[in-house]
Amino acid sequence: MADVAQDAEFANAFRHSDEQNAKITFEEVLKRKLIDHIETNFEVFKEFNDNKEFRDFFAGTMFKIMQKDFLRFNANK
Repeated sequence: MADVAQDAEFANAFRHSDEQNAKITFEEVLKRKLIDHIETNFEVFKEFNDNKEFRDFFAGTMFKIMQKDFLRFNANK
């Protein structure tokens, strides 16, 4: 989560966009980060990539957590 929260593109969208656009950017960044960690999270990436229902649930849940914890992750930025 921290590497998603600290991603400059996501942080900028979260600070300066409405919720819908921030969520779109979050999903794009989340997918990139899952790809970065594909060797250790292959099954999660596969489900995220292949299963829309799982992707919507996973990204939605993670976005809600990120909304709550964004300031904690970016306190020094």
